[in-house]
Amino acid sequence: MVFLWGLSFSRSQRMADRQMKPSAFCDAESIRIGQSCEDLFVLTAKKALGPRLLSITPSTPTQDKREHWDYALTTAEGAVKVDVKARRKMNRSDADAQDLYFPVEFVSVSGKKGWIYGDADVIAFEVLHAFVLVERSAYASMAEKLVDMGNFVDRASDAVYKCYTRKGRRDLFSWIKRADLLSIPHEIWMK
Repeated sequence: MVFLWGLSFSRSQRMADRQMKPSAFCDAESIRIGQSCEDLFVLTAKKALGPRLLSITPSTPTQDKREHWDYALTTAEGAVKVDVKARRKMNRSDADAQDLYFPVEFVSVSGKKGWIYGDADVIAFEVLHAFVLVERSAYASMAEKLVDMGNFVDRASDAVYKCYTRKGRRDLFSWIKRADLLSIPHEIWMK
Protein backbone atom coordinates (compact mmCIF):
# COMPACT_ATOMS: atom_id res chain seq x y z
CA MET A 1 0.00 0.00 0.00
CA VAL A 2 1.02 3.58 -0.57
CA PHE A 3 0.25 4.40 3.06
CA LEU A 4 2.80 6.65 4.70
CA TRP A 5 2.14 6.08 8.24
CA GLY A 6 5.24 7.50 9.64
CA LEU A 7 4.15 12.66 9.76
CA SER A 8 4.47 18.56 12.45
CA PHE A 9 1.20 19.79 11.97
CA SER A 10 1.27 22.98 9.96
CA ARG A 11 -2.22 24.19 9.39
CA SER A 12 -1.81 26.51 6.43
CA GLN A 13 -2.99 30.11 6.22
CA ARG A 14 -4.72 28.97 3.06
CA MET A 15 -7.52 27.35 5.09
CA ALA A 16 -9.58 30.53 4.85
CA ASP A 17 -9.03 30.53 1.09
CA ARG A 18 -10.18 26.89 0.88
CA GLN A 19 -13.66 27.65 2.16
CA MET A 20 -16.11 26.60 -0.53
CA LYS A 21 -19.04 28.76 -1.45
CA PRO A 22 -22.54 27.57 -2.28
CA SER A 23 -23.18 27.09 -5.99
CA ALA A 24 -25.70 25.57 -8.33
CA PHE A 25 -24.06 22.21 -7.61
CA CYS A 26 -23.44 22.38 -3.85
CA ASP A 27 -25.65 23.85 -1.15
CA ALA A 28 -24.51 25.53 2.08
CA GLU A 29 -25.46 22.54 4.26
CA SER A 30 -23.41 20.12 2.14
CA ILE A 31 -20.45 22.48 2.35
CA ARG A 32 -20.80 22.71 6.14
CA ILE A 33 -20.92 18.93 6.49
CA GLY A 34 -17.90 18.48 4.24
CA GLN A 35 -15.82 21.11 6.04
CA SER A 36 -16.74 19.68 9.44
CA CYS A 37 -15.70 16.21 8.25
CA GLU A 38 -12.38 17.53 6.93
CA ASP A 39 -11.69 19.30 10.24
CA LEU A 40 -12.43 16.07 12.10
CA PHE A 41 -10.14 14.15 9.74
CA VAL A 42 -7.24 16.49 10.57
CA LEU A 43 -7.72 15.82 14.30
CA THR A 44 -8.04 12.09 13.63
CA ALA A 45 -4.85 12.03 11.52
CA LYS A 46 -2.94 13.76 14.32
CA LYS A 47 -4.23 11.19 16.80
CA ALA A 48 -3.63 8.18 14.52
CA LEU A 49 -0.15 9.13 13.39
CA GLY A 50 1.05 10.91 16.53
CA PRO A 51 4.67 12.04 16.44
CA ARG A 52 5.22 10.41 13.04
CA LEU A 53 3.10 13.20 11.51
CA LEU A 54 5.45 15.91 10.24
CA SER A 55 2.87 18.08 8.48
CA ILE A 56 -0.63 18.28 7.13
CA THR A 57 -0.94 20.66 4.19
CA PRO A 58 -4.38 21.55 2.84
CA SER A 59 -4.96 21.68 -0.88
CA THR A 60 -5.58 24.96 -2.65
CA PRO A 61 -9.11 25.50 -4.01
CA THR A 62 -7.82 24.65 -7.49
CA GLN A 63 -6.16 21.44 -6.28
CA ASP A 64 -9.32 20.47 -4.41
CA LYS A 65 -11.55 21.01 -7.45
CA ARG A 66 -9.31 19.81 -10.29
CA GLU A 67 -6.97 17.32 -8.65
CA HIS A 68 -9.49 15.95 -6.13
CA TRP A 69 -7.45 15.93 -2.92
CA ASP A 70 -7.92 17.73 0.40
CA TYR A 71 -4.71 17.23 2.42
CA ALA A 72 -1.14 16.12 1.92
CA LEU A 73 0.02 14.17 4.98
CA THR A 74 3.80 14.05 5.37
CA THR A 75 5.83 11.57 7.39
CA ALA A 76 9.48 10.61 7.25
CA GLU A 77 8.46 8.05 4.60
CA GLY A 78 7.03 10.75 2.30
CA ALA A 79 3.82 12.58 1.49
CA VAL A 80 0.43 11.12 0.67
CA LYS A 81 -2.49 13.09 -0.79
CA VAL A 82 -5.82 12.30 0.85
CA ASP A 83 -9.35 13.02 -0.39
CA VAL A 84 -11.76 13.10 2.56
CA LYS A 85 -15.36 11.95 2.07
CA ALA A 86 -18.07 12.73 4.62
CA ARG A 87 -20.77 10.23 5.54
CA ARG A 88 -23.56 10.29 2.98
CA LYS A 89 -27.28 9.80 2.79
CA MET A 90 -28.55 7.49 0.06
CA ASN A 91 -31.08 10.22 -0.83
CA ARG A 92 -31.08 13.87 0.23
CA SER A 93 -34.50 13.32 1.80
CA ASP A 94 -33.16 10.63 4.17
CA ALA A 95 -33.09 11.62 7.83
CA ASP A 96 -29.55 10.41 8.49
CA ALA A 97 -26.30 9.53 6.79
CA GLN A 98 -25.49 5.83 6.54
CA ASP A 99 -22.41 3.58 6.62
CA LEU A 100 -23.55 0.61 4.52
CA TYR A 101 -22.78 2.06 1.08
CA PHE A 102 -19.92 4.23 -0.12
CA PRO A 103 -19.97 6.54 -3.13
CA VAL A 104 -17.80 6.43 -6.20
CA GLU A 105 -17.79 9.43 -8.56
CA PHE A 106 -16.71 8.52 -12.09
CA VAL A 107 -17.60 11.92 -13.62
CA SER A 108 -17.84 15.22 -11.72
CA VAL A 109 -20.77 17.65 -11.85
CA SER A 110 -18.78 19.72 -14.36
CA GLY A 111 -18.43 16.70 -16.66
CA LYS A 112 -14.73 16.17 -15.95
CA LYS A 113 -12.99 13.21 -14.33
CA GLY A 114 -14.57 12.26 -11.02
CA TRP A 115 -12.64 12.06 -7.77
CA ILE A 116 -12.03 8.34 -8.24
CA TYR A 117 -9.63 9.34 -11.06
CA GLY A 118 -8.08 12.29 -9.18
CA ASP A 119 -4.57 12.79 -7.85
CA ALA A 120 -5.27 11.55 -4.30
CA ASP A 121 -3.30 8.52 -3.18
CA VAL A 122 -5.83 7.67 -0.48
CA ILE A 123 -9.58 8.14 0.00
CA ALA A 124 -10.64 8.61 3.64
CA PHE A 125 -14.30 7.68 4.07
CA GLU A 126 -15.95 8.90 7.25
CA VAL A 127 -18.05 6.38 9.15
CA LEU A 128 -19.83 6.90 12.46
CA HIS A 129 -16.83 6.46 14.80
CA ALA A 130 -13.87 6.32 12.41
CA PHE A 131 -12.37 6.95 9.00
CA VAL A 132 -11.78 4.06 6.61
CA LEU A 133 -8.73 4.75 4.43
CA VAL A 134 -8.23 2.96 1.11
CA GLU A 135 -5.86 3.42 -1.79
CA ARG A 136 -7.70 5.41 -4.44
CA SER A 137 -6.33 3.25 -7.28
CA ALA A 138 -7.47 0.02 -5.60
CA TYR A 139 -10.93 1.49 -4.99
CA ALA A 140 -11.11 2.64 -8.63
CA SER A 141 -10.12 -0.81 -9.93
CA MET A 142 -12.69 -2.50 -7.72
CA ALA A 143 -15.46 -0.04 -8.70
CA GLU A 144 -14.71 -0.46 -12.41
CA LYS A 145 -15.13 -4.23 -12.03
CA LEU A 146 -18.26 -4.15 -9.87
CA VAL A 147 -20.31 -1.28 -11.33
CA ASP A 148 -22.44 -2.02 -14.39
CA MET A 149 -21.56 1.10 -16.41
CA GLY A 150 -24.35 0.38 -18.91
CA ASN A 151 -27.12 0.20 -16.31
CA PHE A 152 -28.56 3.62 -15.39
CA VAL A 153 -31.17 4.19 -12.71
CA ASP A 154 -33.45 7.13 -11.88
CA ARG A 155 -32.87 7.34 -8.13
CA ALA A 156 -29.64 7.61 -6.14
CA SER A 157 -30.77 4.89 -3.72
CA ASP A 158 -31.07 2.44 -6.65
CA ALA A 159 -27.49 3.10 -7.82
CA VAL A 160 -25.83 0.24 -5.92
CA TYR A 161 -23.43 -1.10 -8.59
CA LYS A 162 -25.44 0.86 -11.18
CA CYS A 163 -25.00 4.39 -12.56
CA TYR A 164 -26.88 7.51 -11.56
CA THR A 165 -26.74 11.06 -12.89
CA ARG A 166 -28.49 13.85 -11.03
CA LYS A 167 -31.00 15.92 -12.98
CA GLY A 168 -29.42 19.00 -14.54
CA ARG A 169 -25.87 17.78 -13.85
CA ARG A 170 -23.24 15.89 -15.76
CA ASP A 171 -22.01 13.71 -12.91
CA LEU A 172 -21.95 9.93 -12.89
CA PHE A 173 -21.74 8.00 -9.65
CA SER A 174 -22.58 4.73 -7.99
CA TRP A 175 -22.62 3.10 -4.56
CA ILE A 176 -20.30 0.34 -3.33
CA LYS A 177 -21.28 -1.99 -0.46
CA ARG A 178 -19.28 -1.73 2.77
CA ALA A 179 -18.23 -5.39 2.58
CA ASP A 180 -16.64 -4.77 -0.81
CA LEU A 181 -14.89 -1.60 0.38
CA LEU A 182 -13.45 -3.54 3.31
CA SER A 183 -12.31 -6.37 1.01
CA ILE A 184 -9.50 -4.20 -0.40
CA PRO A 185 -6.49 -3.20 1.72
CA HIS A 186 -7.59 -0.54 4.20
CA GLU A 187 -6.83 1.14 7.49
CA ILE A 188 -9.31 2.26 10.10
CA TRP A 189 -8.52 5.37 12.14
CA MET A 190 -10.79 5.83 15.14
CA LYS A 191 -12.08 9.37 15.69
